[in-house]
Order: sequence, then structure tokens, then C-alpha cells
Amino acid sequence: MHAKSCNFFRFFYALVFTGKRELFCFLHLIIIHSFKKKFMPSISNLQLNIQPVNANDPQSPRTVSVTFTTNFNATEMFAHVVYRAEVNLKSQRGATEAFDLPANRFVGRRNIRSVASQVQTTISNSFNRSSLDEDADFRIVNGNLQEVSPVVRDDEWAAEVTLTPLVFDTVTAQSPVVVGTWGPLALG
Repeated sequence: MHAKSCNFFRFFYALVFTGKRELFCFLHLIIIHSFKKKFMPSISNLQLNIQPVNANDPQSPRTVSVTFTTNFNATEMFAHVVYRAEVNLKSQRGATEAFDLPANRFVGRRNIRSVASQVQTTISNSFNRSSLDEDADFRIVNGNLQEVSPVVRDDEWAAEVTLTPLVFDTVTAQSPVVVGTWGPLALG
């Protein structure tokens, strides 16, 4: 029997004999998946903000804040689906850059539960200035890199948010062995 069919009958059996809402929601999602109609949330109002921790110190670390809105549909809200949001900074190539390698910086992750049609989230982290300097500041003299009198180059970053549904799996644990005598000849 096909694996999807086995899962369908196993969860249908559990639904009928337990009446659990969670199983109904999971069964509903399996049926939707079997018809190849995929539901995924959308992301809107994505904003990236990079500010110094101490405005009076130009060398202070920078706080990177990424704010976004996750839009859920009715099926996701009914099932209270949980997604893991992961935020990364991605370097962007400027107009004058031809040889820079792409750079990525991990900002953070958080679980988001679909309890409303729109959930706003902010994920922040602090970075040293040097880790945000994706276009190194330098000067080229006669084809050689010079670090004297550096030329300031703009650094271009964009935030990327990835949502991944959390999938639950079966977990089994076993207790330590308990030794005793419980037969009819036991004294206690």
C-alpha cells in the first residue's frame, strides 16, 4: 500500500476513535497535501534597520533589526501551524563591484505560531562593524592593494526571511528498570 494511503488510514482511524481536534487538523492537512494544493504563509512589510548601539561612538557595534509580517490563511490558523522563521543578511552587489564574493550573516530564528491572520515579528542581533564591512575599504595603487588612505566603499545588505513548517514526529522513551518481587509468594 502507498505510504500516503497508510498515513491516511492510520490518522483517520485515530480521528474516529479519539475525536481529537489536532488529529482532525493534521488529517485535513494530509488531504490538502494529497490534492497537491499547498498552503504556505506569505511575508510582507519586510524591513531591515541597522543602527549603532552607541550613537556617540562611530566604532560601536551595530544592532541589526529585521521586522516582518507573516500572513496566514484560515486553514493554518485553524490548525495553529508553527513555522520556524530564520533571518539572514545577504550581501548585495553594488553597481561598481565586479569581484566581491557573496557574504551571509545569520541574524536569528524564532518560532511563529499561526494564531492570527497577521503576526508581526522582529528579530535582532548585534554585529561588530567589521563583520558588516562586506565591501572592504582599500585603495588600489598600480594593481596592488594598499591599506593607506583607504577608499570608503558602500556596503549593501538585504534581509532574507525563510519560513519552514515544523513537522512533528513520534518520540519514544523508556524508563529505567525497576526490580521487585510482586508474585504471590512476595512478602511485601
